[in-house]
Amino acid sequence: MQARRTSAEVNRVASTSAPWQLASAYDNARHLLTLRRLVWDDWNLEHIARPGVTRDDVEAVCHHDPVLYRENYKERLVLLGRTQEGRVLAVVLGPVPNAPDGTYEPFTARPADRTDRRDYDRLKGGAEP
Repeated sequence: MQARRTSAEVNRVASTSAPWQLASAYDNARHLLTLRRLVWDDWNLEHIARPGVTRDDVEAVCHHDPVLYRENYKERLVLLGRTQEGRVLAVVLGPVPNAPDGTYEPFTARPADRTDRRDYDRLKGGAEP
């Protein structure tokens, strides 16, 4: 289990001047997520690298109109979205405790499986990048 970050560690984040607004249609309800910052460290960079995913891939998914696919345990969110190269990824983010709203940590990311890609296309209305 990963230790909680201190406020100094939370300051080492990727940020953007405008927050990402994500709308979702999971569980037949509309949800809106404001994603202001992603917190990166050696652990999550190494973890996402195992299935061949990079930090740039995760940030591209978050920046390019992802689908908020579902919420799993510990308030973690599963996003589906496309990289710059058009590959669909599943990205799991969790809120950073004691950090400003909209601050999330990527826990894992992987290429989307067949079911994820089908659901992504369905939720996006069959739209291609």
